[in-house]
Amino acid sequence: ASSGSGSSRKSTGAGKQNMPHFRDVEVVDNEGGENSCYYKATIQDVRENGTQLHVAYENDWQEATWADSKHVRHPGPPGGAEFKPKANDLVEVAAMQAPEEPNGWWKARILAKSESNDGMLFMVHFEGWENYDDIVTAEFIRPRSTIQTFESPPLAKVDIRIPRDVDSSGLDDALFKDMPKPASVFSMFVTVDEAKHPCIRCIGSKSAIRNSKLLAKMLFKHRKELMELNKEKKAAEEKLEKERERLGSCKVLKLPILNGMAGMVIGKGGKNIKRAKKIEGVRSIRVLDDDKQLMIVAETQEAIDEAREILEVVKSTYSVPQEYFGRFVGARFKNMEDIRRDTGVMRIEVKRGRTVNNAAKGASKSEEWSAANPGEDAGDWADSLPADIKSFVDLDIIGTPSSVETACMMLSVKLKHIEENNELISSKKTVQEELHRIESEYGIRQGEGRGMGRARRGGRRGETDEKGGEAGKPDGKSRGRRKNRRQKSYGDDGKTGGEGEQAKEASKDETGNRESKRRRGRKRNKNRKKRNAETKSAAGKPKEGNTKSQAEAADIATESVQQANTKKEKENTGGLNGEAIKQEG
Repeated sequence: ASSGSGSSRKSTGAGKQNMPHFRDVEVVDNEGGENSCYYKATIQDVRENGTQLHVAYENDWQEATWADSKHVRHPGPPGGAEFKPKANDLVEVAAMQAPEEPNGWWKARILAKSESNDGMLFMVHFEGWENYDDIVTAEFIRPRSTIQTFESPPLAKVDIRIPRDVDSSGLDDALFKDMPKPASVFSMFVTVDEAKHPCIRCIGSKSAIRNSKLLAKMLFKHRKELMELNKEKKAAEEKLEKERERLGSCKVLKLPILNGMAGMVIGKGGKNIKRAKKIEGVRSIRVLDDDKQLMIVAETQEAIDEAREILEVVKSTYSVPQEYFGRFVGARFKNMEDIRRDTGVMRIEVKRGRTVNNAAKGASKSEEWSAANPGEDAGDWADSLPADIKSFVDLDIIGTPSSVETACMMLSVKLKHIEENNELISSKKTVQEELHRIESEYGIRQGEGRGMGRARRGGRRGETDEKGGEAGKPDGKSRGRRKNRRQKSYGDDGKTGGEGEQAKEASKDETGNRESKRRRGRKRNKNRKKRNAETKSAAGKPKEGNTKSQAEAADIATESVQQANTKKEKENTGGLNGEAIKQEG
């Protein structure tokens, strides 16, 4: 025989349900007369305010029946090897009344004990039987039970209805585990009430009944939440499976983000990423590794390429000869701003702190360009530059790959045009110098003679000379009023407007030439006035009212005489220059 708790039974009452939480009790059998026997059973129902208990016997060896609460008690104290009774101790002994019945606990008294190879043996006498003694081992003996019956305090029962939308499986087990003192609950199982509505039946003390109601309410609410979460989980799993099938064939591209360029990649308010996500076939765009990498996932390679064109930002460096830098970028960087607006690049700016000196032929464009465009030939861009250029100013171009490439192309064309203009200007200057040399050699002076006087310097803006240009400057260009304008400095050497040392030297030479021309012009004017005065003195005092015509006639006559004398002297001297003739005269 054995005693215990937590055994599993089947109900024989209103409905047969699994009952995972039943505590064992013991029911007395009075058929033995004065010596009553207690059998193991479970409580399945309560009535008459707890005075009647419906009990089911272990393994259903006997039909379930209603019993008075005074005949039902808690299980007795444990026995076994740990229990060591002595002679004349009152005990309970597990024994069968009939072969088909289980062991029951009978009242007995120990007569004697002895030790054998199988352990301790006890001779017991069953009370209520005159001549019935037996020898049993320690496992069939336990102390005499003094535990009270369920007559006081009586047990209570409650049937807690289960909502229709709540799954009833395992509710009794969950509720029993939530009970603070499960020992006060003797039965908890799922069954149906008289209206055939599923419910949880709880039998125990009054406090246990009260707690079970409160916990059941919370449990039902929790079960509803779990059901909703399970539905959402199932839907998410189905979606995950579909996404795996769809994304399994997707293309993935990871782009490095240049240091400090994350804001340009994302755009203000994330507009670049939002724009790229609208592309058909783009599944996701994420910034990884603390703004150091961008991941694009799309269904097709075309979508990948289109999103890359929006989100990828590269930086290329374009080197400009320092001698041409002022004309190249324009006033207030206007030329660069026009190219930036036309090509769509994000920025074109001077690379501060870096001017390339003594650039060698065959140098590459930049390390940034090579890294951003692997396998592309940047071209031998330095071969197109004049051999005497030794200094460069670097421009950083930032934008998408296509816009940067277009901007570099336009910058190259712009530099080519400036170089062509520079060559033409140099050729024109050479021709003018040769013409001046020839005129000087043969005594020809521009502006000498009647009607060839020097234009008024510093003429008013808008006045034109005989050639159709503005007065006061060759080729119609007016010198105008000078202003102190401090131009923007580019590069680290602080040279204004991008001019180098060579440009400064050329400017000094040009200034000296202009001053020399002014001195010669003043000398020619002085000589002409002197000759006019001598001519007027020789011709006499002009008449009143005819002064202008006589002066013009004297000038014509003087010029004719001078030309004749010059021709005659050239023939006699064999081609002396004009300066020699003047000195001899």
